[in-house]
Amino acid sequence: MAFQLHGISLRKALVHIRLLNRKLIMEKGFLDKVEDNVAV
Repeated sequence: MAFQLHGISLRKALVHIRLLNRKLIMEKGFLDKVEDNVAV
């Protein structure tokens, strides 16, 4: 039972990390575009 609960929380954590990574990548891409526009 405890292992099952741990597995569920671990899966939630992985999903959360994946969402955070996607958000960071999007923000980084946005900043790169802003820098390109400033350079031009």
